[in-house]
Amino acid sequence: MGLSLKDYANNKEIKNINEIELLNEDSLTSRALKFAIEAHGDTRRKDGILYINHPIAVANIVRENGYCDECIAAAYLHDVVEDTKYTLEDIAKAFTGKVAHLVDCASEPDKSLDWEDRKKHTINLIPNLSKEECIVPLCDKINNIEDLINGDNRYGDEFYSKFKRPKDYHEWYYFNLLNGFKKVYGYNDLVKRFAADIAYLFLKNEELYDFNKNLEIPKRK
Repeated sequence: MGLSLKDYANNKEIKNINEIELLNEDSLTSRALKFAIEAHGDTRRKDGILYINHPIAVANIVRENGYCDECIAAAYLHDVVEDTKYTLEDIAKAFTGKVAHLVDCASEPDKSLDWEDRKKHTINLIPNLSKEECIVPLCDKINNIEDLINGDNRYGDEFYSKFKRPKDYHEWYYFNLLNGFKKVYGYNDLVKRFAADIAYLFLKNEELYDFNKNLEIPKRK
């Protein structure tokens, strides 16, 4: 018999599993979390932590903002298609077509494409999504940039050597994403959080961002 979700929760490297998931391991969200834990396995992020901590953090933000169980499940699963052997068809079969669709909305195209092409795909996609379709990408990017902030604070520009592109490319990407999320949500609390993170990381002062003005996207150096 395989491990239960409670067994995985006892792993000290897996952080912040919501207690809700442990109350009913047959629920949609609990099954999605267990699927994601097993799919990502021992894969780690660039900061060395187990990869599964990222989708857990994303799902927690989605849940905190009142979105449905299928959105939470998609948050747990949002990198499974990009980074593991599983397909959207597998997700639809194991969960629901809606969960698979929400995962698709949060997924980049073929990773064999250039970094810029994959990022442009996401930039162009975001403004055309509904609020429900967009919630996982937004929470994903919030967690990603907050991880970047932690790495930047600890290692400085040296941290970006772990990535495919230097810091100014990330600046271009995140400012473009912010404009897209603003079109979907306006300046709700999550978009303001994302904007403050961007201003802190790239402008070094979140107070420099004026929420009442249209954002001018900086050019890459």
